[in-house]
Amino acid sequence: MSETTSSRALGDAEVEDLSRWLADRLPGRGAVTAAPLVQAAGHSHAVYLLTRGELRWVLRVAPDHPEASVGGGFDLSREARILDALTGTGVPHPAAVAVRDESAPTRRDFLVSEFVDGITLDRTLPQAYANPRDGRAVAESIVDTLARVNAVDWRATALGDIARPDGYLGRQFDKAAAMLERFRTRDTPALQKLLDRLRRDQPSAYDLGLIHGDYSAMNIMVSRERAAVQAVLDWETATVGDAMIDIGYLTARWVRPEENPLVAAFALGGPDPAAHDLLPSRQHLAERYAQVSGRSIELLPFYQGLAMARLAVVLEGRVAAGTRRGRPEAAALFATMADGCADHGLRLSDGDG
Repeated sequence: MSETTSSRALGDAEVEDLSRWLADRLPGRGAVTAAPLVQAAGHSHAVYLLTRGELRWVLRVAPDHPEASVGGGFDLSREARILDALTGTGVPHPAAVAVRDESAPTRRDFLVSEFVDGITLDRTLPQAYANPRDGRAVAESIVDTLARVNAVDWRATALGDIARPDGYLGRQFDKAAAMLERFRTRDTPALQKLLDRLRRDQPSAYDLGLIHGDYSAMNIMVSRERAAVQAVLDWETATVGDAMIDIGYLTARWVRPEENPLVAAFALGGPDPAAHDLLPSRQHLAERYAQVSGRSIELLPFYQGLAMARLAVVLEGRVAAGTRRGRPEAAALFATMADGCADHGLRLSDGDG
């Protein structure tokens, strides 16, 4: 775990101004106080615990750069709309409570959501669930919850006007190619091979559904009382698209250390093979999803490869940032990780998974 980084954190004066602004908009009486939350994941935003007497909420603040404004790449106002649309769907999620408007004392986008008193998974099972029975129960609950996400009738929600379902897969390749060109600091033959293969093999038709966009253990909170999902977090990348995207991403990152130690280091179970022994296999998750969702997993290798390709492209951005900032060690580390993801994606897309 690590605390919110100072480059993303609000200054003391900003915290005081925002706390006063929120005091006029949140339930209860008295001063609203904000303190940085220790984060297990989700480091793209600064995260604070808000308190007012016995009441608690979570404040997420976008980083301080041009994409932080409403409508940019860290659009928390959009996430608030998605959380509102999930109400009544059976998908466990924190409710949106307050969101930035033009009267706010900061230009940075932010979202206040209800406090969920659960346990964020990150890379380890909670100690109480560190046994094969509960490990299987947690894993199956993650899959069952995903099936509910993908089954949401998005047309019956307020999400219809943000959905761009036509040509969804094609846009993924166009976006990846543009990002890779912008990030380029080196040759990436494995990643290019993977992207070329996936573009060639992309399905001509697919089922539309609500997708989370970053559905992994890092964005799952489990209950303190039972081995089950209590809330799915961080919906900023959610959209309407190919419903197989999330299960491809979830299973592609369900990796044991002996398969790919670099990818496994950020999977549930982390680098410890004994921790992975408490969890069911990637194939079990895929079969569970097929059973619960009613969807075919015949083309799952394609979606697993796509998940790794997208992750590798993002990591190339980290390579570029490290190079630009004169940090060759960081650039080399992220380059190794990106290559590892591409290699893993090639293996999975071959059906060897």
